[in-house]
Amino acid sequence: MRRLSVVPAVVALLAVCGLLSGAVAVPVAAQVVAQQGVAQRCFEHHKFGAQPVDVAKTADGQTVLAQTSWNWHDAIGCFLTLDGAALAVLRAAPVPLSLPDAPTDASRECFVHHEFGQRPVDVAKTADRQTVLARLSWNWHDAIGCYLTLDDTALAALRAHAEEPTPVTTPTVTPTESGPFVAVASGHFHACGIRPDQSVSCWGENSSGQAVAPGGQFTDLAGGGNHVCGLRTDKTVTCWGENLFGQADAPGGQFTALTAGDRFSCGLRPDRAAVCWGRNTRRELDVPQGQFAALDSGASHSCGLLADGTLECWGFNRAGERNAPSGQFTAATAGQFHSCGLRTDQSVVCWGDNTYGSLDSPGSQFIEIDAGGWHTCGLRTDQAVECWGNDNFGQSTPPAGRFIAVSAGLEHTCALQSNQSVVCWGRYYDNRAVAPSGQFIAISAEGDFSCGLRTDQTVECWGGDAYGVLEPPPDLFTAVDAGEAHVCGVRIDGSAACWGIGNDGRLNAVFGQFVMVGAGLRHSCGLYTDHTVECWGYLDEGEGDAPPEQLTAIDVSGSHACGLRFDQTVACWGSSSYVGPDRNSPQGQFGSVSVGDGGHACGLRTDQAAICWGTNANGQADAPPGQFSSVAAGDSFSCGSRPNQTVECWGSNSNDQLAAPQGEQFTALAAGRIHACGLRPDQTVACWGNGQRSAFLP
Repeated sequence: MRRLSVVPAVVALLAVCGLLSGAVAVPVAAQVVAQQGVAQRCFEHHKFGAQPVDVAKTADGQTVLAQTSWNWHDAIGCFLTLDGAALAVLRAAPVPLSLPDAPTDASRECFVHHEFGQRPVDVAKTADRQTVLARLSWNWHDAIGCYLTLDDTALAALRAHAEEPTPVTTPTVTPTESGPFVAVASGHFHACGIRPDQSVSCWGENSSGQAVAPGGQFTDLAGGGNHVCGLRTDKTVTCWGENLFGQADAPGGQFTALTAGDRFSCGLRPDRAAVCWGRNTRRELDVPQGQFAALDSGASHSCGLLADGTLECWGFNRAGERNAPSGQFTAATAGQFHSCGLRTDQSVVCWGDNTYGSLDSPGSQFIEIDAGGWHTCGLRTDQAVECWGNDNFGQSTPPAGRFIAVSAGLEHTCALQSNQSVVCWGRYYDNRAVAPSGQFIAISAEGDFSCGLRTDQTVECWGGDAYGVLEPPPDLFTAVDAGEAHVCGVRIDGSAACWGIGNDGRLNAVFGQFVMVGAGLRHSCGLYTDHTVECWGYLDEGEGDAPPEQLTAIDVSGSHACGLRFDQTVACWGSSSYVGPDRNSPQGQFGSVSVGDGGHACGLRTDQAAICWGTNANGQADAPPGQFSSVAAGDSFSCGSRPNQTVECWGSNSNDQLAAPQGEQFTALAAGRIHACGLRPDQTVACWGNGQRSAFLP
């Protein structure tokens, strides 16, 4: 790999984005579009881009050293450029960047802090997200943390690509009603509601613990980017979720109302003074003096209703979102880069960014309004909800009915119905934890999706479909295995078939008769009918070094694989960085083995004890004592079924992947990145963990 200077080396910490640095030559004619809507275009294509990106952190992951902002190029899509502040920080690195000689716990900070880092990252794709143009590998430096370097292949791909992007369309999913609730608040991809007994229930994305509400009684909620703040009955504030900038560190004392932005929070004191806490890089905390009757926060700005009925806004002013008009108002709301106010005659006026019609408020009369990302919804005087602005995911198309409250998230909206149930609409993202109905005889989970072999021997996959993995061939199969971005199966004639994405040969199944196959990160392996193993695809890290002996079963994940010999001992091969220095399994006889995607593996010994080895940063290798009947290794967690067929999971619970259904029995398990699935005795499937940002189902 060709090393670049420290300046372009730390370019991005997020996957599936176009990437640009001083090392990439872009023709003058291919200019970057820097007008309004750039961030939204990035977000639509890549599920992020609306906020600056932390591109350098201290080794403990707690302190942000540099941030960069997003831009857009029609030929490349979404990319990052380093600004002056980021350049200064990166140039000041005390020593040159270098890859550790061997994986250590420190180098695995990439995975611990960013939920990835152990596998290569797709840093450039076509705008439709279907074709990978460039892929980079992670490195680590104690002074900077996790970083990416551009190699010649990536540079060539970025320089050569000049196709116009294909628009992306995401179907809208009709949500399911729930309840009862007396209040609801939406964040970016999560929502929380107050029950009649004043307890709080949350649902949706839980990457920072924002969907795990504390106990106690609450009277008010405010949903931020990835955090929530609640007003307790004693008028003190408790916040939970992301706290990178102190946005969850609520000050002491009493409050009467709350609001939350992307990475900051605000509250109204009993004396009507406003106070804010959290990030202040865009002057989010520069609260003006005065007495306020109400507050509302957007991405990086807030607007307040003063006691005299006028409005005042503070914080970021990218598109004039702080420039409130004069006049008398009864409420104000702040969105991503726009704001709206409810006048005393119950009409609405909006100001700021109008790229998506965010300012085109209807002529109806409203009693309540709330701004989301680039859309706003209001509760009309007839109790119907009406929305305007961006509707690319149906977030501005409310259902019919009578409502008593409305709350808009980044790309979804929730409303409280008169019967105290909550209904939400807009972007559902993938439903990896929502298994299809029907009967299955085998299941497999990996990355952001799952696949199952039905009783009629057809394959069905569900979850994220960024790589075309949900479209299996119309053949009959006897086995199926899900990889990071592709799937392989054994047809009834014994041949292997693979589908998904991969220009590295992982889809080019070799000829022969197989009894089972395994799909990894960039390669695939098959177990022939003579019990020998052959692998194909990217094999430069030992992925193809299967032992020249007969095996009875194999399991493949990441860049690593393990198999069972006829004497029931375990043989492993592949990249040692995936299962650490102990990639060779422990001694003993095993009945099954499962390889995780995050650097560990687990096996079920013949005495029915679960034994795990490899990376253990989250306790995923600390199998509990006792007997098990099956075991499955995920990314940073593991699950096992007991002899009574109940399930117990251990390791990271960042997305509720340890929350297996209680009291249910399962005959087989499969674990993905942050979700798991189980096969019930009646051959139906249940999944748990992160249904990836499902803000619909409490």
